[in-house]
Amino acid sequence: MKTGDGRNTANRQCGSRQFAGLENPPKQFMAGGDAISAVVPVLEQRLIELHAYEELSKSTNGSF
Repeated sequence: MKTGDGRNTANRQCGSRQFAGLENPPKQFMAGGDAISAVVPVLEQRLIELHAYEELSKSTNGSF
């Protein structure tokens, strides 16, 4: 069956069952290639920033 936007509901239902059956489901799930394409660069940039200031962050251990 197709939705109003032309997508196949059977594929989504199959994916939903696969997701529901996971032993350790992800805390965040990006559905679709376009979502992955949008989110991955943002997360990669955040990791670069995190690593750039990692030593400064660690230097605050026990300083409060």
